Amino acid sequence: MIIMFCLIAVTNTLIAATRNRRREFGLLRLTASTWPQVLGVVAVESRASAGIAVVSARSRPR
Repeated sequence: MIIMFCLIAVTNTLIAATRNRRREFGLLRLTASTWPQVLGVVAVESRASAGIAVVSARSRPR
């Protein structure tokens, strides 16, 4: 149950963070980054956030 809650919370956080960073993504595009590179950065950050959330949820005392 707690893992599902954490999953929903992390998903909502990632969506909000991505929407708030539209300007940064535009600046990356202006500095000659391709869309696959920008999406790669987002994917790496998302995986890192999700991994930290899973580790945090699993390491809580029972």
